[in-house]
Amino acid sequence: MSKASPTRVAKRWKKLPKGWTDESVRKFWDSLTSAAPKHKVTECIKQMEGKFDNPGAFCGGLADWMIPGWRQEAAKERREKKAGMDRWAEEIDRGFGAMPLSLQPDYGTSDAALPRGEDD
Repeated sequence: MSKASPTRVAKRWKKLPKGWTDESVRKFWDSLTSAAPKHKVTECIKQMEGKFDNPGAFCGGLADWMIPGWRQEAAKERREKKAGMDRWAEEIDRGFGAMPLSLQPDYGTSDAALPRGEDD
């Protein structure tokens, strides 16, 4: 199992930065992420690139404040996507995946894939 990158892992905010309120955070978050209804953290990171040393940590902290549980949901989606890809790979292996390409239908010297009359 690979170790998480330090730029992707950030501690949750225990309190808001000085001068910030729940309302100001909500307005700021909405202004950053309104263009991305599903991938708000990714959109926030794009908007904050070059403005912070670690925009991922900043946006992760904002998201923790605004969308409790988003990290667990994102992890669940990644696991489900990986499981789907694994199942797809297994299906391929059960089909032609274990057979050398040269023995698979329509591969190699066969003209079966050519339109009629174009084999001259």
